[in-house]
Amino acid sequence: MLDWSGSPGAFRGVLDPAAIGDLGHSDGAVVALATAANTCCTDTRLKAGAILSGATFGFEGDWFPPGSPPLLFAQGTDDQVNPYSSSTGMFAQAQSPKYFLTIDGGSHLDMFLDSPTENQIAAAIVDYFNVSLKGDQAATSALATDGNQSGYTLQSG
Repeated sequence: MLDWSGSPGAFRGVLDPAAIGDLGHSDGAVVALATAANTCCTDTRLKAGAILSGATFGFEGDWFPPGSPPLLFAQGTDDQVNPYSSSTGMFAQAQSPKYFLTIDGGSHLDMFLDSPTENQIAAAIVDYFNVSLKGDQAATSALATDGNQSGYTLQSG
């Protein structure tokens, strides 16, 4: 995609190579986290990561080394696949800046697919990337607002 963005054509200039983030859910979150914050697989181009219902397993190396990019963890309290404690443990170990979005009663998958939780989580993720990748200070307030609605709690550290 970076090659396309740097070449003549419809995608020219679409991506900013200095503002790359990754996002993943479940096993995809484990991979996204490994590329952002594990010495085995770190991609230094990444400037932010969003980890949705993730965990740390399956990769050799050290998790959350100094210099890891900002991370947003989003986790439901009723996840039966990757328990809530998986994300709270990752958040505790992650480097600052970091964010943790708790979805009260959220499951492993449905909260990312069904309204109104899908829309609320998506808004918080967009706010987070606008803060972390674009340096948009107005998005900081939006993130605090979107992350602290009824049924949602946003922590930062």
